[in-house]
Amino acid sequence: MKKKIKIGLLINPNRKFYEWEINLINSIKKSNYCQIKAILHEPKPNKNESNLKKFFNVFFKKNIFNSFLHFLIKLVENKFSSNLYTKDNLFKHIRTVKIYSKRRGYNDYFNSKDVTKIKKLKLDVILRRDFRILKGDILNSAKYGIWSLHHGDNDFIRGIPPGFWETFYNLPITGVTLQKINEILDGGHVIDKGYYGTKFFWKHNESFIKEKSVQIVLKNLKKIYNKKNIKFKKSKSTLNTKYYSNPKLYHLFFYIIKKYPYFILKKFIRLLFPINLFFNKWKICEIKNSNLKNFENNINSIIFASPFYQYWADPFYFRNGQKDYLFFENYNLLNMRGKISCAQIFQGNLTNVVDVIKKDYHLSYPNIFRLGKKIFMIPETAEKKRVEIWTCVKFPEKWKLFKTIFKNESWVDINFFKDKKGNKWLFGNKSNDKYLDHNSELYIYKVQDNNFNQLVPHIKNPVIIDSRTARNAGKMFYNDKSELIRPSQINIFEKYGYGLSLNKVSKLTINDYQETQIKKITINKNSRLSGIHHYAQGNGKIYIDKLFKF
Repeated sequence: MKKKIKIGLLINPNRKFYEWEINLINSIKKSNYCQIKAILHEPKPNKNESNLKKFFNVFFKKNIFNSFLHFLIKLVENKFSSNLYTKDNLFKHIRTVKIYSKRRGYNDYFNSKDVTKIKKLKLDVILRRDFRILKGDILNSAKYGIWSLHHGDNDFIRGIPPGFWETFYNLPITGVTLQKINEILDGGHVIDKGYYGTKFFWKHNESFIKEKSVQIVLKNLKKIYNKKNIKFKKSKSTLNTKYYSNPKLYHLFFYIIKKYPYFILKKFIRLLFPINLFFNKWKICEIKNSNLKNFENNINSIIFASPFYQYWADPFYFRNGQKDYLFFENYNLLNMRGKISCAQIFQGNLTNVVDVIKKDYHLSYPNIFRLGKKIFMIPETAEKKRVEIWTCVKFPEKWKLFKTIFKNESWVDINFFKDKKGNKWLFGNKSNDKYLDHNSELYIYKVQDNNFNQLVPHIKNPVIIDSRTARNAGKMFYNDKSELIRPSQINIFEKYGYGLSLNKVSKLTINDYQETQIKKITINKNSRLSGIHHYAQGNGKIYIDKLFKF
């Protein structure tokens, strides 16, 4: 049995903690691959400031107008803000080691006695949550160094505050960097990065990326446990990277002017004109392979008609006998719920439309496939917090529930795939956070049998942490060059269905996964299209779904 890796936390155990910090610490404590061996803590006397002194600090030492705008933003964006919690038992039964720092400017130095004390613990990793810029031999006090999260992409944005500048400049993505720290501010050796679609509001963006960053830490701790090499990459030179500080008064003022009137107007229009939902519709289109380059302009495509109160999306092509079929999500705008429908493709039309799986909960993404002599389907059933596998009793309209897997977990858009060597795989998108975000992480499992009883997780799960490519967008397939292609969604800003990515998989084993984007498909802003998020092919045709503006 492998030994758990030993973690030390540079943290003040007496302060209050954000929810994401509690999730990270509890995840480490509950894991079967690592353990917290010590809390490295600097005791500090409690400072009892009088109310008058606090008043003086806020209104005289700081800019009164700046403070007011900060207060206003927190008030308006309160539902997105992370709350602080007191957790008395968070570090129960964990050893506390007292260390003392010498402060010089923005730097913290530790004497050789304290560093020796830490080294004797023989820690694999130290995670830093408190203290400032660490200097000296303490940086070498754990086998794999001291790790720290920078809630930003340190190639472009270093400094503070987390999540603000990406929203201020309306950047499509916000990065998170896990680094092995050195003596350079936010310039440590990069261990891993995650990328997430930037949220509209600052406090939403900040809370979101902090919550999501938990998986980056856990993924890389698991790598050490599995004896996989941690590759430390040098950060970009500080000459090419801008350092940011807390926004000044004019930054906050322009942030409020840019964000709040637009948001209020948008909400007002939606309340006044709910009928708009019926005129911006997802529809399924058929396109010839040769016209792939014309996706953006909607050239030479057939748009399949659907009732005005229905969205049709997530098309999956399936051939049975001598007939061609499309299975798809049929979303009813009146009851706000999806079901799985099927239609025969005949002479450029969808005919004999029938409902095949209809429940009192939402269904979509009908991934249909053959395995042995059976036909299976894995529709998206995230609302039920489980993954359902259905088997066909009478094609195409009669199905029965075969098995449920991943119980009490929130999964979407699962692909079953059998490679040329006969290996069977599940690719899916799971949410581990309170936001129920399924756009950012891709997980892989190897299927060891034909009944889905033995599922082995990929050693690098999640294999991708990037909302630009993580979420599945249709079946994987081999192209005419025998290259394995995985379609995925591009989800940036807060736009679901911003575009499609076709990715060439160059390595797929239980220990490794690598892919490269070979084509990016986005919508021409001057067209009547507003979104695209699914790709399927069969019988010399391509089937996609598009969001049309009317």
